[in-house]
Amino acid sequence: MNTRTVALAAMLTLTSCSTTAAPTSTTSPPSTTTSTSSTTTSTTEAPVDLPPVVVEQVFLELLRDESAIFAVADDDTLLGMARSYCELIDAFDGDTDAALLAVARAAVESEMDAQAAGYALGAAVTAFCPEHSAALTATFESGG
Repeated sequence: MNTRTVALAAMLTLTSCSTTAAPTSTTSPPSTTTSTSSTTTSTTEAPVDLPPVVVEQVFLELLRDESAIFAVADDDTLLGMARSYCELIDAFDGDTDAALLAVARAAVESEMDAQAAGYALGAAVTAFCPEHSAALTATFESGG
């Protein structure tokens, strides 16, 4: 994967940031102790607003760099697959587990292996329906 693709992929996934404050130390007179604390603050920023053609191009480059199965597919097929994944997730109205099962079935029907399907799903959600990213991440982290 080239540097341009990595940079563009990073821009696609930049939807929130987490900052950690540096530890602070307070020193008191010799009779007391020194305390150190650290604070983590999360802030949500607006997603990077890239032109749709750039989002599509980055999506296609990422998939093609990931697996040979994507390298032989035409642009319209891959973009249609990504959008259909987002439509499936929308159709299940927040039931991420059911949506993932539907996406897995679609992947099996297209003869994708599990790793390629998972990568395609993550890339599709990041690029075309980022509003589902948090729910998808939570499902994977919980083992759902």
